[in-house]
Amino acid sequence: MPGQSSISRYVHTIRHLRWAQVAHRAKLRASVEVRRRFPAAALRRYAAAAATLHPTERPWLRAVDRAVLQALTDPGDWARAVEAAADARAGRFTFLDDRRDLGRPIEWRPDVPQLWSYHLQYAGYLVDLAAVGEDPFPDITSLWAEWQAACPLGAHRDAWHPFVVSERLVNAILAIQAGAVPAQWPTAMLDSLAVQAVLVSRNLELDVGGNHLLKNYRAMCIAGCFWDDGTARAWRVEYVDKFTLELRAQLLSDGAHYERSPMYHALVLGDALDVALVLRLAGETVPSGLVDAIRRMTAYLAVVTHPDGDLALFNDSVLTEAPRPAALRAAVAVALDGQPGVGMCLRHAVLGAALSHRSVSVSPAPHEPLTADVDGGLVRLPLGSGSDVVIADVGVACPDDLPAHAHADIFSFELSAGGRRWIVDSGVGEYAAGPWRDYYRSTRAHNTLSIDGEDQIECWGSFRVARRARIIGRQTVSQPGAIGVRAWHDGYRRLSTPAHVGRTFLTLEGLGWLIVDDVVAAGPRRAEVCLHAAPDVALTLEGAAGARLSDGSGSHMAVVWAGVDDVAVVRGVMEPRQGWYAPEFGRHLPNDTLVGRVAFTGSARCVMLLVPGGQPESMTLAVRDDVIEVTSGAESRTIDLARVS
Repeated sequence: MPGQSSISRYVHTIRHLRWAQVAHRAKLRASVEVRRRFPAAALRRYAAAAATLHPTERPWLRAVDRAVLQALTDPGDWARAVEAAADARAGRFTFLDDRRDLGRPIEWRPDVPQLWSYHLQYAGYLVDLAAVGEDPFPDITSLWAEWQAACPLGAHRDAWHPFVVSERLVNAILAIQAGAVPAQWPTAMLDSLAVQAVLVSRNLELDVGGNHLLKNYRAMCIAGCFWDDGTARAWRVEYVDKFTLELRAQLLSDGAHYERSPMYHALVLGDALDVALVLRLAGETVPSGLVDAIRRMTAYLAVVTHPDGDLALFNDSVLTEAPRPAALRAAVAVALDGQPGVGMCLRHAVLGAALSHRSVSVSPAPHEPLTADVDGGLVRLPLGSGSDVVIADVGVACPDDLPAHAHADIFSFELSAGGRRWIVDSGVGEYAAGPWRDYYRSTRAHNTLSIDGEDQIECWGSFRVARRARIIGRQTVSQPGAIGVRAWHDGYRRLSTPAHVGRTFLTLEGLGWLIVDDVVAAGPRRAEVCLHAAPDVALTLEGAAGARLSDGSGSHMAVVWAGVDDVAVVRGVMEPRQGWYAPEFGRHLPNDTLVGRVAFTGSARCVMLLVPGGQPESMTLAVRDDVIEVTSGAESRTIDLARVS
């Protein structure tokens, strides 16, 4: 950030951490160094602890019928799995929209971005092979032997990160259970998995917490159900309890996962469903606390799902990393209600197919009513039947102790009309530190207001945040024909002359949405408001205070504004970056972006009206103190911002 030293950024970042996090980070780094320097000794220690583990004699997935499995799987996910399995046999892999040929034998430690390397090491292709292949086990064991020879303990840091091991452990267990009968399970692979389970149990990511720690606990729950001895039974009891308690602790009162990313909310819900499904397959009871958490997360999932069926992209979110909302709801039907769940992601379908003839063993959930608050920060403002909706962010960017996936996007929003997206969050193109990562986390990459070109919160590096913003007021605004929410944040209190920013979102019945920005500062300031259109939507200025959005099919939307001095449309600019959209990792799509600027002293109010199907030339906004006059054709409405419910 301009004018801020590295030391200052570190201080403002570290001061939010708990001391226990710092201690656990030091412990885990020491463990990594021991494995790197003394791999043979580390392996002996883990292997000794794993020696008592014996795979279950009652495999859960042995009876999986591939015709049933295909019928339960989302068609797109099945097609992807078929292609991925064929590619894996040939040494080709596609992750993050980046296809690479690693040859045979496979180059398991290629020179690639770290996130791509992580995906390779997750070994998700093993589940693909087990699910779609006629005789998959020779391929599974061959690939595993290649990997094991190329990536011994301590030799490749990415391969042995606890998060990566947790993912690989689950994928491998599912693959060998579904891919062959127990008599064919190879001892070398089982021994390797046992060592990896012990490693996870001794290297839990208590320093990071969040979805990483849940990923560790989920792996240990499934490991505890896969092996069958005293150690495994102890794991089963301990980690099912820990997973349930930690998940409930990480959920906010409205059911949102506390990292406040729709994508990670969906990923965590998927992990919870893994645990519930495996417990049912293993003949165990799903704890009532876990049932309750899954139902609450499923309810919140509806808040962050657009009419097109995909997630909103606030904070670190893309469209292709987590199971789609419909696939998660299908898995909930199987895991909690014993009902058919057609359209699941492949992983859940593998587990669900094996439940075809199993009895349901689910504890009733405690009767805890869902609250109507917005603790997770995201609110849903529908217009009419619900195919037209604004999803708005009126909450803090991240939990204090886990800012990794935060963006400077407070008061941003996304808008769908007619079942398609018109206004989009910019998503996230990559996790590696650099100009693209900086852009997608910046305030200017979101549909919100910035001051003096500064970000609301100080994102830096790949996953760090220094100074943060607080929500200093939030209230419902309601009057005849209009309902919404108003909030303020103090992210710009750090400026030499502090400023505070407020935004009001209002749904105007039968018309559209009114968005009002209020800025109060101690001196002269410059404010900038951005509006990012979907990449296939053209944004055209019409007059001094209006614009039209068109999607090429004849549908359009009007935008009019007041209180803005200068407006321009930019698209795909590189310096400084502006007008880019990343629905997936590795994809940077140019999109039309409206940028409005205003210079002011003391205070300013910027007003924007968005009307599906509207004509900008027939609309006006007049602002007098707290009263806003909205005119659309022959209709006129008066909004009094001073009237708060």
